[in-house]
Amino acid sequence: EYSDSMLINVEIIKQINEEINALGAEQVKILQKTKNFRKSINYMEWENRYMHAQSNDLEEYYTDLQLLHVTKSFQQMLKEDCDTVEAGQGRSLDVRLTSTSQIQAK
Repeated sequence: EYSDSMLINVEIIKQINEEINALGAEQVKILQKTKNFRKSINYMEWENRYMHAQSNDLEEYYTDLQLLHVTKSFQQMLKEDCDTVEAGQGRSLDVRLTSTSQIQAK
């Protein structure tokens, strides 16, 4: 069965295995570079689609604002909301001022 076989020095086999491993490592590096490049392309394509969708949403929002009918009751509601926000900000500033003065008094 082993009439065609021949003995090869172990050092030669180790050298050939090292060459094979080096070539395999080089191939893996190339594949990783290709993978990272493709990943960056996919990210840029996704970002482009996201920006287009965001642009479309903003255009629709702007159109909705243009088509919005502002009635007197709506104006009054907006004015009351602004007054409420301003009053809330004033209250929070008063609370901050009193707490700061109490801390300084200690």
